[in-house]
Amino acid sequence: MKWDIEKIVKEVYSELGPGYSERVYHNAVEVILREKGIPYESERHILVRFRGHVVGQLRADIIIDNTVILELKAIKTLTDGMDQQARKYLDLTGLRLAYLVNFPLQPGREIEIRKLALGPSAGELSRAFDKIRDHHRVVSADLTQLLPGVHAPFSNETSPVPCSTEQPGPFD
Repeated sequence: MKWDIEKIVKEVYSELGPGYSERVYHNAVEVILREKGIPYESERHILVRFRGHVVGQLRADIIIDNTVILELKAIKTLTDGMDQQARKYLDLTGLRLAYLVNFPLQPGREIEIRKLALGPSAGELSRAFDKIRDHHRVVSADLTQLLPGVHAPFSNETSPVPCSTEQPGPFD
């Protein structure tokens, strides 16, 4: 990644300190993103669909370079429900990485940063397995040519194994 999100949010909290609203921290993060020339989108609306109909919308705080979701909080502490919210954003947007950041209200508390990553989609996995299978077929086919008698797992043919009646030599 070209930029360090954790460093950016820690810089904001270090300079501002605790006790501000989420909006203040959000605006400060945007200032740093602009200063660094990092492309971002603020307050992206994410549509929720059901049977082909839009039944609602969610709002992601910041999406950086159309690759990473940055969800900001200014509360006592993060909860598992907030992780679920960020994961839902990932699922609905098709993005794979989110940072859930809490700027704690109480002095003396450390900033909370949770990095959430989704694995590849079913389609991506299917394409990866197809590539592996195709590569395996090529390698197997090459082995049958190099090693007579080797059965290729994706082939219906085997080569006969040559028999030799020669006795091994002293160096065999």
